[in-house]
Amino acid sequence: MEKAIVILGNGFDLDLGWKTSFRDFYNDKKDKFDELKGNEYVQEMCQGEHWYNLEGYLREKVEELEICKVDEFKDFWQICYFPLISYLGEKRNYQKVYNTDTDSCAYYFLQKTSHLPFYSFNYTNPFEKTKINKPFMGIEYIHGNLEGYYLGVRPKLGIDLSVKNKLAKRKEIVHLLKAFNNDKRDVLLDAMKNAETIVFYGLSFGITDSDYFKDFFKNMENNRIQGKRIYIVTYNAISFQLIKENMMQYGINFDDVFFSNNEIKKIFTEKGKEDKDFLEMVDYITSDS
Repeated sequence: MEKAIVILGNGFDLDLGWKTSFRDFYNDKKDKFDELKGNEYVQEMCQGEHWYNLEGYLREKVEELEICKVDEFKDFWQICYFPLISYLGEKRNYQKVYNTDTDSCAYYFLQKTSHLPFYSFNYTNPFEKTKINKPFMGIEYIHGNLEGYYLGVRPKLGIDLSVKNKLAKRKEIVHLLKAFNNDKRDVLLDAMKNAETIVFYGLSFGITDSDYFKDFFKNMENNRIQGKRIYIVTYNAISFQLIKENMMQYGINFDDVFFSNNEIKKIFTEKGKEDKDFLEMVDYITSDS
């Protein structure tokens, strides 16, 4: 049994100072999207603020998808997917995208925890990009990574399995279902089950990733899982409230999780790397691990 594991979301990259959010990507490619407004989905995305939550928008459109729209929707996914991978992966973008804040909580965290097992929902290796010691245990990429893409294995961009529209499993778009035929889901669940301490750093716990967390937190609610120490590391109280609202979308009441027979701790990175709670967390997960 592992004493502690770390699970990373996009908020970790943002804490590093990286411009890897959908918002950053869209702002960089906005002129290109403007040229593709012949696609109904591109036009709608550009008119609203759907681009800041691209996977949420994909989910909304899949739920209302009709058979006559499948090809246009598939084209929309490709219009977003390949430029996103290019934006994140091309070396000419590195200085713009991966300008690291070495005074951030995330940078300090990487320096202290490279010996721990890491599981990441991001596509990039933070140790490699920051030139910090390579993690001893490596990183499990739940949705794939950029290195895999250039070797022919596409990272996943899409939604959860709980969508009700049966068209979601059509061969043209079934790849949008991130947990479909993805053995990394079981890898992650097994790791969470067997860890004494789990650090969730920078995850929004949105519904599009609910396949990976819903069962785990439901079992915590029901006290089938007990005795764990859980750290939820997010930017501030507002982003933490958003996490609670996101969980409610798939039936998890965070207050019930909080009052389960587990220890739940909130860490806010806006307080900086000298924050007492943040430093206590780092000391705890690195001691005797």
